Parts: sequence; C-alpha cells; structure tokens
Amino acid sequence: MTPRMRPLVGLTHFFSVFDGHGGKRAAAWAHAHLLPNLLRALGSKEEGKERHLVLSNGKTAPPPDLDRACVSAFLSTDREFLQQAMQRSIPDGSTAVCCMLQHGAVGSRRLLVANLGDSRAALIRADGSALALSDDHKPNRPDEQARVEATGGHVLYAGC
Repeated sequence: MTPRMRPLVGLTHFFSVFDGHGGKRAAAWAHAHLLPNLLRALGSKEEGKERHLVLSNGKTAPPPDLDRACVSAFLSTDREFLQQAMQRSIPDGSTAVCCMLQHGAVGSRRLLVANLGDSRAALIRADGSALALSDDHKPNRPDEQARVEATGGHVLYAGC
C-alpha cells in the first residue's frame, strides 16, 4: 500500500490473489499493473494535490468512486495484457480476487470485494461459519453465459 492511497476515496488497504491459468504471465501482469491502474482510475496525486476531473461545463469533480474505478482498472489491465499476449502469442490467463478496505465518514469502514473467474473470497466468522463474499464467474452459469454471448463471445465446452 502506498502512502498516497489514503486520501483517494478513503482506500487504505488492497489485497489480491491472482491464479494463473495456462501459465503465470497473466497473473504476474495483473500483479504488476492492477493496483497502478486502480490508482490512475481513482485520480493520481500531482504536485501534492489530488487530481479532480474537469467536466465539460468547466467545473471539477472528485475522482470516481471505488466501485467504478475498480471495474475500470480490471478492464484496463485485461486490455493491456491482451495486447501483449497477442503480440507474443501468450496463451496465459488469470483469475483474480481483490479485497479493498475503504474508510468513510465518522470511523465507518467498507470492504469491497471484486473477483473474476472462479477465484473467490469468504469471511470466516469466529464461530467457524463462512460467508461468501464473491460469486464465481463460470460459463456454466446461465447468467454468465448470457453475459459472454451479449458481448459477442462464445462459450465452448472442450471436454470439461
């Protein structure tokens, strides 16, 4: 965690696990690029000041909220890796799960969990019970297959 993360929408902790599939290069790429892309999506600090977005009417707005910034960072990281993978014929992929702790007003805290693929997060309670914090993105789920096909993709079962 870098010291500059705290003022950015209260983000204080970032934990992630990347599970490479077909090789480790996609997981290594995500490890190296996801957090910087998240910081960029939140708005970097320039010259000691938090950068604000300049709107079309000339007014400024604070950086985007953590939820949208997280989606943006995942998509940017994926897009960047896919460009490298296509140029170098890298067949690797990766699943991911990230947990981010965000401090809010008057001592409140929020845990945001983001995942892709079948990486998952669970909260283990003191009594030993578990609470799922994420849902697997697997193509055998009808809603996930519909999402893939709506973006022009195809779900193929190759012996699985």
